[in-house]
Amino acid sequence: MLFLPKPVAAQPQHEPKTAKEPSVDELNWLRSFVFPLASTNLKADDAELKPLAAMTHNATVVAIGEVTHGTSEIYQMKGRLIRYLVEREGYKVFAIEANMPEAYRLNQYITNGTGDPKELIKGMLFWTWDTQEMLDIVEWMKTYNATNTKKILFTGIDMQVFEGPLAEIKTAYNKYNTDSSATLRSLQARLKYLQEARRNKIYTVGYRAAKNNKRKFRRELNAQKSWVNTKINDKAEKAWILQNIRLMEQYTEMVTPAIRDQYMAENLLWIKQQYPKEKIILWAHNGHIQKLYPVRKVMGQYIADALKNDYYALGFAFHEGSYNAKGKNGLSAYEAQKSAPGSFEYYFHQSGLPIFLIDIAKIPDGQPDAKWLTQKLNFRWTGAATMDNEFSETELANNFDALVYIDKTTYSRLLHPPAGKL
Repeated sequence: MLFLPKPVAAQPQHEPKTAKEPSVDELNWLRSFVFPLASTNLKADDAELKPLAAMTHNATVVAIGEVTHGTSEIYQMKGRLIRYLVEREGYKVFAIEANMPEAYRLNQYITNGTGDPKELIKGMLFWTWDTQEMLDIVEWMKTYNATNTKKILFTGIDMQVFEGPLAEIKTAYNKYNTDSSATLRSLQARLKYLQEARRNKIYTVGYRAAKNNKRKFRRELNAQKSWVNTKINDKAEKAWILQNIRLMEQYTEMVTPAIRDQYMAENLLWIKQQYPKEKIILWAHNGHIQKLYPVRKVMGQYIADALKNDYYALGFAFHEGSYNAKGKNGLSAYEAQKSAPGSFEYYFHQSGLPIFLIDIAKIPDGQPDAKWLTQKLNFRWTGAATMDNEFSETELANNFDALVYIDKTTYSRLLHPPAGKL
């Protein structure tokens, strides 16, 4: 059953610092510069996406963002982009902002048809991906893999839980007939204590719990590494189990949001190292894939520092609509704040084009009608929770190489709706 609630009305938007109506010349230039798109539908003709080939310059990592974690049309359009990049540009590794081993399990379905795709998606543990839109993409991947020799690989980059990595290590112990009960019991108990501390107050109590157990975590995880290096000879298998140990290390050290971004970048680069000849599609929020964030360094900055022009960031924006998020009514649908004068989205809305792709990296120098795109204007930043003010000043040209704009959106279709208020 799909979750179809009545959206909660948006709160008033704060007045932007700079409120300017676009000029006729600015709007005419914008209409001439962008690539209009006919549909967000996954199965739509991909001919209109061909400009992407020249725009990405065959980058080895193309990151596709989202401005909320609960918007249907954005997820549908991301599916279209994934399909185009896989079928036309040869991208074969898909990495999502989800826990690595839990996401990796979807390969058993898209490659062999094994398992229940809805349960495997639910097994990635976040409501944000537990949607009909994600299921549609997974089913397309399964169809693609069934008819192509070179398969899509589905994996994740996150480390917000420890159970998946711990289960992978236990499986390895069992495979090599080694009793793990005593070896892992202490580690598991310590990890559960840290987990509970973070649930109570993630970056204060959780920080102290991690700090107080740091030496013990390090000693116990080093013991697991020694066992792996002694017992496992297969290069790929060894790399995978060591990476799961690294995920648990990251989990114990994740005491600020900035560290999570650093580790997601590290995990993406590890995936790239394992598949050096493959091109990667990275799925995450706009706030993670962006190339410049003045407050702290984010994942996109770490990856761009490592890969230079081999990293391409494509963000998303919309003018109005609804989205799923956690707010005063729990996990539900909420009305988004409409963009207003002084925001990039308002310029885009005034163009009259319902959907388009814009090449931010190719904004012409010296073009007076394009100057607003290089300035600091309001831009929507909304994640998995509602916000009193969804917009903040942003230098868009420094954050993204390209952007997909959708004028009006609706909330994503949850596969497993909450039983009550969360």
